[in-house]
Amino acid sequence: MMWLYLLYIFLTISEGYTILPHSVSLLNKKNIITFNNNKIIKNNKYNTNLEKINSILSEKNKYGFLSTISVEKITKDFPYGSIVGYSIDEDKKPVFCFSNLSSHSKNIQNNSKSSLVITENNFSNLQNFRFTMTGNIIKKNKNEYYDIYYKDHSDEFWINYEDFEIYKMETLNEISFVGGFANAGKIRLKDYFKN
Repeated sequence: MMWLYLLYIFLTISEGYTILPHSVSLLNKKNIITFNNNKIIKNNKYNTNLEKINSILSEKNKYGFLSTISVEKITKDFPYGSIVGYSIDEDKKPVFCFSNLSSHSKNIQNNSKSSLVITENNFSNLQNFRFTMTGNIIKKNKNEYYDIYYKDHSDEFWINYEDFEIYKMETLNEISFVGGFANAGKIRLKDYFKN
C-alpha cells in the first residue's frame, strides 16, 4: 500500500495531478485515474479540459450567462447578468446579438469588460462542467457577423430588426473552468486559439 501513496506524491508533484478525497482518484489534464483494488482505471472521454470546452462550444444550443458592468443609477458599477445567446466565430471568440435598448448594450458602450459563463448541456449540479470567458466586448458590423450568429439562432427572428446589433468579445483575457470537485483551473489562451 505504501507504493500507492508514493505514486500519489510523485504524480501530484511531477504531473500536475490533483488528489481527490479519500485517496481514491487522481485527476490531471489528460486522465481520471481511479485506484480500485490496486488496479489503475483510466477514463479518457475527454483527454483535456480544453477538449471538453471545445466540445461544448461546438454544440448547437448556445446559451450562456453574460455579465457586464451596469450603468444604471442604483446598480452603477455592479455586475449585471442575464442569459444570452452566443455563437463562436472563426477566431473562436463569442458573438452576440443585442437590442440597442438592452442593458448589456448600454453597459458595453460605457465599459466593455465582461464575462460569459457557459455550462455543459443538461447542467444539473456542481459536478457538471462549466467555464468562464472573460474579456472585452465591442460592437461589430452586423452584415459581417449575421450568418455566424444566425446559424446557431435561426429562431431568433429579431436579429433582422434594425435596432439589433452584433457584438463580439474581441479581446479574450482569460478562460477559467470548473469541472467538478477538485478539477478547476485556467486554460492557456495560446492552447485555446491553437486548437
